[in-house]
Amino acid sequence: MDLELLEDPDARYPTTAIQELWRRSVNAVGDDNFGVDVGMQWSPTTFHALGFAWLASSSMKDGLTRLVRYSSMVNDCLRTSFGTYQGGYVIKLSLMGGEAKPHYASTDASIAALIKMIRLLVSETYSPESIRIHDTPSPSRLALESYARCAIEYSYSSSMPVDTCCDVEMIVDANTVERKLPYGNPSLVEINEALVLKYLQALNLGTLVEQVSNQIVRCLPEGSFSERDIAKQLNMSERTLQRKLLESGTSYSVLLNDLRKELSVKYLANLKFAIGEIGYLLGFSEQANFSRAFKRWYQQSPTDYRQKIAGLAKA
Repeated sequence: MDLELLEDPDARYPTTAIQELWRRSVNAVGDDNFGVDVGMQWSPTTFHALGFAWLASSSMKDGLTRLVRYSSMVNDCLRTSFGTYQGGYVIKLSLMGGEAKPHYASTDASIAALIKMIRLLVSETYSPESIRIHDTPSPSRLALESYARCAIEYSYSSSMPVDTCCDVEMIVDANTVERKLPYGNPSLVEINEALVLKYLQALNLGTLVEQVSNQIVRCLPEGSFSERDIAKQLNMSERTLQRKLLESGTSYSVLLNDLRKELSVKYLANLKFAIGEIGYLLGFSEQANFSRAFKRWYQQSPTDYRQKIAGLAKA
C-alpha cells in the first residue's frame, strides 16, 4: 500500500489490501476488539461531505436514505439498503471482501461507525433494536454488544457456500427513525450533497443506478433532458441503459419519479425556495404539473405540506 496516499483525503486503496490490513492490524495490536474501537472514532470528516450532510438531515430516515444513495462514497464495495420491517425499519449492509470474506474487524468497524453516526444525529443514548450478522460468531462479540447496547445475533451454517461478502442487518424503531430533528438544515444538506455528487462524478464511482441518479439530480434544474441525454453522459446507448437498469430492477422513469418525490419535500422545507420555483428546480415545465405530481405522491398540495411542517416547527 502506497503510504503517500495517506496525505490525499480523496485517495482509495484496493479492497483486498484493506482486508489484509485489518488482519495484520488485529494481530499487531493483539486486541480482538480493534475493529470496534476504530468504528467508535467516526467523525463527520470520515465520510467527506456526506458526513456533514448526514448531521444536517431533517430526520434519521432522511439521513439513512441519503447514506444508501451515496454509499459508494464510503466504500465502492459497500452495498446498502433501508426499508420497513415488522413495524420498524431495517438497515442492511453488504460488505465485500475482495477475494475472501471481510475480516470480522472490518465488519465490527462498519457497525460501530454506523451506531456512532446515529447517536450523533439523534441521541447518545440510542440503541438499535437488534443486529444480525451473517457470519460465524466473532471474538469481539461482547465488545460490540456492549457498545451497541443490544443483542448481536450471528447467523451462519457450515452448509452455506463460502461467500466473499458479509451481510449485516440492523433493526431500528420507527419512532426514532421518523421523528423530525430540531437541527435539520436543508441548506447545508444541499451544499454538501453537491460536493458529494462532484466527488463521485470525478471518481466515476457507484453502481449504474447511483450514476444515473446523480446525473438526473444534476440535470433537473436545467429542465430539458431525456433518458437519451443521460445515457450519452454515461457513454452508452439509450437501449443499453434501459437494459442495464432493468437488470438492476428499476427504470429511468422510476428513478426520475423517486428523485423528484424525495427532493420536493427537501425544497419545501427550505423557505428560501418559493413554491413556484420548486417545480422548475425539479424539471417540471409547468407549476401545475408539479402540484399534480405532489398530490399524487403525498395526498396534499405543496402549499398545505409547507404550512404543515411550518406548524410542526413552531410547536
